[in-house]
Amino acid sequence: MPSRRTRVLHLTTDGRLAGAERLLLGLADHLSRERFELLFMTVTPPGAFGEELTRRGRRALSLNCRSWRDGLGAVQQLRKFLKAEQIDILHTHLLHASLIGQLAVLPHRGVRTIHTRHYTDFFHRFGSPWARWGDQWATRRAEYVVAVSQGARDVLMQAEGIAPERVTVVHNGVDLEQVRDMDPEAVTAFRARWGLQGRLVIGTLGALHPRKGHRHFLHALARLRQQVPSVVGVLVGDGPLRPALEDEAKALGIADRVVLTGYCQTPSLALAAMDVVAHPSLEEGFGITILEALALSKPLVASRVGGIPEIVEDGRSGLLVEPANAEALAAALARLLADRSLATRLGAAGAERVEQAFTIQRMCRAYEALYDRMLDHPAVMIAPQHERTGPCAVSAV
Repeated sequence: MPSRRTRVLHLTTDGRLAGAERLLLGLADHLSRERFELLFMTVTPPGAFGEELTRRGRRALSLNCRSWRDGLGAVQQLRKFLKAEQIDILHTHLLHASLIGQLAVLPHRGVRTIHTRHYTDFFHRFGSPWARWGDQWATRRAEYVVAVSQGARDVLMQAEGIAPERVTVVHNGVDLEQVRDMDPEAVTAFRARWGLQGRLVIGTLGALHPRKGHRHFLHALARLRQQVPSVVGVLVGDGPLRPALEDEAKALGIADRVVLTGYCQTPSLALAAMDVVAHPSLEEGFGITILEALALSKPLVASRVGGIPEIVEDGRSGLLVEPANAEALAAALARLLADRSLATRLGAAGAERVEQAFTIQRMCRAYEALYDRMLDHPAVMIAPQHERTGPCAVSAV
């Protein structure tokens, strides 16, 4: 072990404050500062993530890529940075960061590398062939791979052939104190802003992307409208699917029951304003939003997919339904709205579940142990694999 603090550079793709970036903020706050010096860098300009890092007293570093044409320069820039700053471990997150990171260390192995896989089969189902190839190439090049769930680990081993000894499961965690630090007046103001006073609010939070299952949420809401006249559906988040979802709501005749708030920088505030939380994902590595909802004692209905069943115990800390099944989703939501005793019981059990198994402190101790294990053992030699050639997949997100 080096006598100085171990220097770890976390490289992520962009400055949006999404799940991976929220996890990194947790590491910034709670990983041991006595033993590890963490640096944080984005491939594209730092954005909201950089602003939050700065607010917490961390430097927001960036390679400032604005298009795929900047990719080669970013690789060279990162290579120089790793050497000049004497980085011990390069820890990458998401596709473009892992590609640039692995290309930067390609000529030598002076820097140890680790990659966190935040999803299960996302690129198998929703990615282009080039993105899928790039993702697998970069993941195979990493010395160690962290899967955020057993579901993600299964995909890495079974579909992508990563050796089991190279894959470690580290479940995500949340800062309970931070999530629960809620001003009741702010929650009231949020509901007032979106016209939710006196309504039963079923909400979902996440990027408006096909993988999150928002279409099925809208169809479930349409089924509920006759049973629960006061119900309103709130979609918190933004993304390419927004126009299509607005059209879908109109076609279903529920446009007056649907609120799309756009991006929200304080997700826990939006979750606190909901009576019931839905998480109808079609693919999910883990689900930090689920942890936050449970931490707030919110009754939850989620898809039985990816890493979600590792968080939610069906019938005990929430309800699970099959993905892409609007009828089952509507039935589970109606059950929680009709049986408030059940909803309260599930919410309390969900909060207890997070407190026992999914805190940010537990997650950080697991990462510290992994870093120690890496540095206590010689570098893993990655066997070369046959790889077809093609254009670099680095591009702006």
